[in-house]
Amino acid sequence: MRGSRYIFKSEDYRDISAVKWIPDENIEIIGAVQICHGMAEHIGCYEEFAQFLNGKGFVVIGNDHRGHGKSLETDGDTGIFSEENGWEKTLNDMRKVTKQLMDQHRNLPIFLIAHSMGSLFARDYISKWGSDLSGVILSATPNYDMLTVNLFKFLAYMEVRFKGLRHRSTFFDNLNFKTFNKPYEPGAPTAYEWLSRDREKVDKYVADPLCGFVCTSSFFLDSATGAKKVSSNAIYKQIPEDLPIFLYYGEDDPVCLYGKTVKQVYEKYRKAGIKDLIMDNNPEGRHESLNEINREDIYNIFLDWMKIRIPQK
Repeated sequence: MRGSRYIFKSEDYRDISAVKWIPDENIEIIGAVQICHGMAEHIGCYEEFAQFLNGKGFVVIGNDHRGHGKSLETDGDTGIFSEENGWEKTLNDMRKVTKQLMDQHRNLPIFLIAHSMGSLFARDYISKWGSDLSGVILSATPNYDMLTVNLFKFLAYMEVRFKGLRHRSTFFDNLNFKTFNKPYEPGAPTAYEWLSRDREKVDKYVADPLCGFVCTSSFFLDSATGAKKVSSNAIYKQIPEDLPIFLYYGEDDPVCLYGKTVKQVYEKYRKAGIKDLIMDNNPEGRHESLNEINREDIYNIFLDWMKIRIPQK
């Protein structure tokens, strides 16, 4: 079935758009999944995966982050979380979605699946509310050293100061993404071959007006603030040791430096004493594992991992 879209009010009274997918009546519900999407995409991009999980007995829910999808203050207001405290406000929106799941489906185990930028939010989220989850899957999670992230934050701050919060930052867009497609050039039909080997999925992304937009200077400042927070050693000590964590990445994903950043995060979780910690990769896979040519295999890998971690009645 297609998901049902609804609107809820954020803590600062902003309209946040979300989608909920519910299994058919003849399917026993065994768990719930909250999806946290990545940068310059939206929750609707996960429809196929959500429907797969519905068929296996999982309620699925996720919101469009501020400045993404349909969580816009104006029609053209893409690529900005908020004019103030955007990272924390976006994180609190996620928390509201979890509480909706907890209120509407009491006693169901809840799993968080987060991709790319969304995985940074998830890493912050589990340091605060990880005890409410039965597990978290981090897809293509980046990582940054403090020198890099401090420089990034300073440059973003200066751009906001001189060009404004809503300036479309082609500088940071190029800095982040310009080199990703070079292995497929010349001759690449789009600038997004690095996302997936599936031609149809890449073309769908390019054709989607709610995907691939250039974000604002404010967005990059908020992102640098969040990246610094979740890349610090201190945050790993705040995560419940018994929270199962699964890190997954594409072997040919330039965003994760071909697995380097994921391995760094894995090692930090290991040192923090996480008891149930697994890392795996998709050979020859690119950035969006859930949109890859072998995505059904990955769907089942994620499904099997969650089913094993559903508490026995």
